[in-house]
Amino acid sequence: MWLEIVQCMNIDTEFLKTVLRRLIRCDTQSFNRDDFEIIRLLKEICEGIGMTVETIPTKNNPNKINFVAYWTKQPHKIIFSSHFDTVPVGDLKEWKYPPLEATEEIELKTGNIYVYGRGSADMKSGLASQLCVLKYLQDMQMKIRESILLIVSSEEEDGTLGAKDLVKQYPELFASVELIIVDEPTNLDIGISEKGELRLKIECHGISAHASSPSLGLNAIEGMCSLIQWIKKDLPLSPDDTNQTTFNIGTIRGGNAPNVVADYCVTEIDIRTSSYISVEDIMNNIKTIIASIESTTRFKFVLYEESKELPVTTDINNKYVKLLTKCIYKEMPKSSIKRMAYATDAAAFAHTKNKPQVIIFGPGNEAVIHKPNEYVIFQFVEIATKALVSFLSEMNDE
Repeated sequence: MWLEIVQCMNIDTEFLKTVLRRLIRCDTQSFNRDDFEIIRLLKEICEGIGMTVETIPTKNNPNKINFVAYWTKQPHKIIFSSHFDTVPVGDLKEWKYPPLEATEEIELKTGNIYVYGRGSADMKSGLASQLCVLKYLQDMQMKIRESILLIVSSEEEDGTLGAKDLVKQYPELFASVELIIVDEPTNLDIGISEKGELRLKIECHGISAHASSPSLGLNAIEGMCSLIQWIKKDLPLSPDDTNQTTFNIGTIRGGNAPNVVADYCVTEIDIRTSSYISVEDIMNNIKTIIASIESTTRFKFVLYEESKELPVTTDINNKYVKLLTKCIYKEMPKSSIKRMAYATDAAAFAHTKNKPQVIIFGPGNEAVIHKPNEYVIFQFVEIATKALVSFLSEMNDE
């Protein structure tokens, strides 16, 4: 079935597979010092299909670079949004194949080709798909290509820093945009919303004492534990159980010796907010809890807002959602429309002046991202590419 789907359109499958391999083999782990290698690769690919490219260093770190490509300078209606950075590969012993090799494995029963590697699902397969779509539009000389702007951001995995920087430095890029297509992993479902994100660092200050006389001190670790439990208990709930606000303790550190009452503890937490709950409400709730604890104890807290993303929602009856639904249902009748749990660069782009609509649609499976043995099924990359070509072809004919 999949082979028939792909063959019915002149998608350059070899180009798609080659680009996917090259992207995965390019080390873009988020802790890298610079983005020069991946920028050279993207420049080569986009210029090879006739696009004009711009590289835009971020304001705070010129070695971290956003990439933009287009055919004309005219106002752009559609943004293809991707990011090239990945989370770290982690423990190499947990991987069945080298994480930067793009190793292929064929499942004999189904014929599925699994491509393994860091970023294969999140989101280099999505980026490869977008690049292949753009090549198709150029090969067919379709007019709609002139209204598309490709943005490949840096530092998405670090709180969408690249996207935020781009919006701040060049708001004019988004002035006429009506639609943002984000190729993050959805397993070929259509995402119409994403959660907001609030990353906080909280310090708790207590009083040190000898462990044999803990009553003479004030244990900051215990104070932090009390605060965390209170925040979790009072977290505003969403009326939609499929779009619930979540809370995660990412790191916690405190104390310096087992025989000393800890006078300091620090934690970093990640709160993903549903589209029904505002980030401001959660922040105000946490501040109220801190004030209450401080008024009844000797603990002192310091609250830092490290990053904030607003939720994004597109109406299920939006014309773009309906059109893409029709296009993907031709190939994947089991595809569904759903709300995504993660945040994307659209959180920065969607809240620009023109308030563009957002669709999240990609070939990767969100269940395998940020884990060892991340993979993408190559046939899904082909189907995503074909669906987007069909979607844009219908828009081109309007």
